[in-house]
Amino acid sequence: MPKTKAMTIVICVAAHLGAAAPASALSLGGFIGAWSGQGEFLDTRSEAQMRVKCALEGARKAPASIALALKCASRRGARSIDIEIRKSDDGGIDSVIVDLPEARARGFSAKLSDRMITLEHPERGTLSLEKRDAGMFLSLGGVAALSGEILLD
Repeated sequence: MPKTKAMTIVICVAAHLGAAAPASALSLGGFIGAWSGQGEFLDTRSEAQMRVKCALEGARKAPASIALALKCASRRGARSIDIEIRKSDDGGIDSVIVDLPEARARGFSAKLSDRMITLEHPERGTLSLEKRDAGMFLSLGGVAALSGEILLD
């Protein structure tokens, strides 16, 4: 797979919180840790099912921000997405920064709660991370040319 320059997208999410928890109640501590798992995703370019191993690592980057590193690999190659979430002084979300390998990945909106992060783009698809009792569920809907859901535990 040819390497492309990563594009950094800054998303101001104040207008995109939708039904997420109130800013004063928002805590991202549930996304700090490491999870891994495997399953099948659909490669949206070839329409073929492919076995994929994914790892997600969430770490506190600064007192008011966390960094999420998602890496998925298959026999056909590897894809990675890096996300940084910054909280504002009042406890709300100031911004979300997304690094994707695609050069035209602009226009993502973000919905955030204590247990779920969803990034949506009208053409690029959806990425969701949901913290459940069984672990972290990763759902991709076309982002990085993959679609499906797997459990990371």
